[in-house]
Amino acid sequence: MKKLSLILVIILIASCLGSGLTSIAFAASETIYTDVLEDLSKDETFNVENVKAEATEQGNPEMYVFQIAESNTRELFVYVFQQSEHKYTASEIRISTSIGDNFAPKDYKLTLLSRNGTLHKYKVEDIAVLSDSVRNYLVIQIARLWDNKLGDTLENKNEVNTVAYAVNKLFSAETVDDAVKYTVKQNDSIVITSKYVGNLRYYDGGTWGQDFYTSSHYVAFSTDRRIDEIYEVDVSYVVKDYTLVDDLTYKNWDNTNKQFFERNSSSNTVTLKSEQYSQNNNRWSFTLHTWKTIQSVKDFKSSEKLTASAAAQLEGKQWVLRFAQTSIKRSNLGLAGYNYSLSEVSDVTILRLHFLSDRKVYNLGVVDNKQTGGSVTEPDNDKWQAAKDQWEQILQKIENFFIWLKTNWWVLLVVFGVALLIVFLAVDVLRKGLVIVLKTIVKGTWYIIKYIFIGIGYVVASPVLIIIAIVRAVKKKK
Repeated sequence: MKKLSLILVIILIASCLGSGLTSIAFAASETIYTDVLEDLSKDETFNVENVKAEATEQGNPEMYVFQIAESNTRELFVYVFQQSEHKYTASEIRISTSIGDNFAPKDYKLTLLSRNGTLHKYKVEDIAVLSDSVRNYLVIQIARLWDNKLGDTLENKNEVNTVAYAVNKLFSAETVDDAVKYTVKQNDSIVITSKYVGNLRYYDGGTWGQDFYTSSHYVAFSTDRRIDEIYEVDVSYVVKDYTLVDDLTYKNWDNTNKQFFERNSSSNTVTLKSEQYSQNNNRWSFTLHTWKTIQSVKDFKSSEKLTASAAAQLEGKQWVLRFAQTSIKRSNLGLAGYNYSLSEVSDVTILRLHFLSDRKVYNLGVVDNKQTGGSVTEPDNDKWQAAKDQWEQILQKIENFFIWLKTNWWVLLVVFGVALLIVFLAVDVLRKGLVIVLKTIVKGTWYIIKYIFIGIGYVVASPVLIIIAIVRAVKKKK
């Protein structure tokens, strides 16, 4: 341990000076970085064979992080032993810069600065090197890109994006009198041993030639430990939104032309908690599906109608995390097929697990790869199950109503009596109203006929009345 601390101090000095021979320039900032072997050779007692032995003892000779160093420009470097020379290049590292209650692992990209045989020097991108007197770097894992040319194999129909190697070291950098002292302690973690990423589809309803669905994304997994209960978990994933035209054969949905439909992409980290529930969007229908975000595989399989293929993928898994839900909109284009607006979830990884095991509570970083499930156009429940579920829930509600009515028959009598009373009252009101209307019509008709005849009488008698008036006027003049 003393030798390792001495090496770290020497590396810090070499990194801060940034001088000496170098083999790689960092193009983005045009900064010249020292060679990895030059850094390590500042310690005359350094021997790569000692590092190799330590890596073999720790079980990670292929990619072993044995020290870190900060630069005077607030950069962070990691030094890695890789037994297979020039075979692997690390792509990212999982670090938490806080410990204790604020423990929060995050993945950072790595840039290779120098390679000399089995020794590699990387720069950690976009990490905040704090100005605190003591800086902690809890390194959980280091990862490289998955490559079948390197012998990587797939466990299932998922796409594996990275291969992870456990590190489990807590590096601390302490500034005392303008000098930096490094210490390192072995730490603990939990390893994902088996994993499957999938999605389920639920019907939300439709209107004016459009159908709406919810895609519920999940990850099923097993670990190297027994987990009795999960209290909290952090999951990281990437969401890509797409628009595609489907000609009813799904032939447009393939890896060669996805980029033509991609709208945007976003990285997300979510914290799931025990007893937390979620549900489908359910905008246009009373059909509602609710699920627990953290479930055992047994409970998950019993509550969902999975395809045989999906159910087989869950064999041997312990837990299921329902970590995200996205929306699907399908517009009917007639003979041209359908237009879809949907989202694909990729690079799914579990960062942290807070759990109970054998009556002891743990809050650990997780050693896990990044994995992508199948297409959302082919969910892990029956593609017609959304419509089936809708009708089943409607029929179930009807059935439940009659079951309830069977034991509460008196309610039916009360409702029938009230309805009958309303009918009688309505008939009585209608009858009275009809009588009033008929009387009004008859009376009005009589008055109309009466005044018509009076008018006719005046018209017929008017000549006689005129003659009488003329005669009376003549008589008065005489």
